[in-house]
Amino acid sequence: MVKLPKRKKPSFPTDQKKFATLRILKEKDQNRSNINQLIHTVGLTTSQRAHYRIILTQMQSDGWVLIQESTEAKNVKIVSLTEKGSNIEDAVKQLLNEHPELKNETKVFRLSNDESSDDE
Repeated sequence: MVKLPKRKKPSFPTDQKKFATLRILKEKDQNRSNINQLIHTVGLTTSQRAHYRIILTQMQSDGWVLIQESTEAKNVKIVSLTEKGSNIEDAVKQLLNEHPELKNETKVFRLSNDESSDDE
């Protein structure tokens, strides 16, 4: 019996969350927000918050955002949009303007019914 390699689960829902986060940060004053406000803005449930923090960490690793300790409050982290993240958001926005049929697919910011919390 030949064992086939395990197929990686598609990461579309996670990618949609990343693009939505870029859009939200781009609309914020100074392109930044604290993590708790960002989580509240996107309307995540308590069980979804840990997974979203992982997504933010991935975005920081990719150079899309910067996560830093707040200078104004203890135990508060600030997420800032980087130039790379801003450029990616601009490119996605342009793509959506050129292909409006994609808008409904890319604005999703929720866990889909079939997505587990370990999709990466």
